[in-house]
Amino acid sequence: GGSRQAAEDLADLFELELDKLRNQYETLNRGQQQQADNTIDELMERLRELARKQEREAERQRRRARGQQSSQGGGTGQRALAEEAEEAARRLERLSREMNSPQMMDAARRLQEAADAMKRAAANDDNLGFAEAGAALDRLRDVQERLQGEQAGRLQRDIQDQLRRANRLADQQREMASDVAGLGGNNGLSGAELDRFRM
Repeated sequence: GGSRQAAEDLADLFELELDKLRNQYETLNRGQQQQADNTIDELMERLRELARKQEREAERQRRRARGQQSSQGGGTGQRALAEEAEEAARRLERLSREMNSPQMMDAARRLQEAADAMKRAAANDDNLGFAEAGAALDRLRDVQERLQGEQAGRLQRDIQDQLRRANRLADQQREMASDVAGLGGNNGLSGAELDRFRM
């Protein structure tokens, strides 16, 4: 009997340690996930601003191509936007490696393509420059859509996490109720007192 009790105690201790490790792992995981989520939100805001600026730049490029606006210093704004897009692409690429996400890597590639198109637009004041500015804007919007998909997936993931946590808590509560019921037979707890533990 004594060795059986010792084995049960050991199993309980092991289960307790396992729970502790699982909780630490989940806490660490949640922290990393939260950091990634915040970076995605930041990048989304930056991309929205970039797209607005690129839209204005594309319109300026169109007017320059038609000779309605002086081409003097024309590519400066476009080059500055290209640098911003490249910096955002680098951040997105870093994040995709951390998250091991091929979709994010693809979005980073598209963003780099947008930056390259911006550079080409800056080098040309003609219709080609206008076409490149438009292509850059299209790619920026494409990346925005991909990141919005990532944000939508986050909501689904959070719901699944909460469901898993609730199921685990329910299992633990059932185990405790069962343990208390076992104690009830030995310690003379009333049915009403046992019910309180089960609730």
